[in-house]
Amino acid sequence: MSFCRFVYYPNNKSLKCLNKQQWRNIKQPAPEIKPWLSDKG
Repeated sequence: MSFCRFVYYPNNKSLKCLNKQQWRNIKQPAPEIKPWLSDKG
């Protein structure tokens, strides 16, 4: 099973799944990108 981290983009209301490599490449995520599981909204 591969690593998968969901991020939510409110601007275009889309969910994306990032693998470990992609997630590692995001050093400072933009404010609109939030880990889906921690977003209770």
